[in-house]
Amino acid sequence: DKEFGIFPRLTAIVDVRDGEVQGIAWDDACVFCDAKRCQENTYTFDGEQVSLAEPTKGCYYTKAECDDIHSKGGDECDLTLHVVWTGTDTNGNFLTSSNKRYSAFNPKQIRDQLSDAINSILPDVDWPW
Repeated sequence: DKEFGIFPRLTAIVDVRDGEVQGIAWDDACVFCDAKRCQENTYTFDGEQVSLAEPTKGCYYTKAECDDIHSKGGDECDLTLHVVWTGTDTNGNFLTSSNKRYSAFNPKQIRDQLSDAINSILPDVDWPW
């Protein structure tokens, strides 16, 4: 779509039972933006929206925004695919990385964790937050 063309951040949740993949679902990708930037992101090959019981929306950039970002050397529009696992392996051990998916945290928690990490690396910088 010309207006909502680029959805760069996706999280795939891989469901596994006894080491065998049962399915893959997409996580809520709207944790990266406000509601105005959250749009439907799942369509059939002929361009029709898909209605699923799982989250199918994400944060978008317009093509013009990405062209501008790219021309300035930015990479915010490059695809980032975060894969997490849930279920059990062949030994019955629980796979727990799904607890670390972005939607499991509210935006303030993510912002605070990022701020803490940056401040621990660069403690002498006066950040605006």
